[in-house]
Amino acid sequence: MRGSPLQLSYDARLLEPVAVRAGEFFADGSFTYRVSPDGSILVGAFGKGEVPADAEFLVVTFKPVRAGVTAELKLSSVALQDAAGGPVVHAPLAAFRTSITQ
Repeated sequence: MRGSPLQLSYDARLLEPVAVRAGEFFADGSFTYRVSPDGSILVGAFGKGEVPADAEFLVVTFKPVRAGVTAELKLSSVALQDAAGGPVVHAPLAAFRTSITQ
C-alpha cells in the first residue's frame, strides 16, 4: 500500500486534538493534515517504501474536554491505495469508544 486519504471524526465538545503525526507507515513519505473545528481531522499520507505489517498509520493525541462521558473516534472516510495508485478493498472499520474519567 502506498497512500491513504482519510478523515477521522470525533465529538469536538468532548475531545480536543493536541497533536497529529504520521505513524511509522508513512515515516519516509509525505504527511499532511488539517484539523477542523467541527470535529474532524483530514489526512493525506503517502509512503515510499516497505514497512512492517504492524506499523502505525497515524498517531493522534487528544485532551479530554468533559469528564464522565463516552467519546467515540471513527474513520468516517478512508481510501486505501496500492503501490500503483489503485484502490485497496477493505472491510469497514468499527468506531473506537472510550470513557473519559478525568
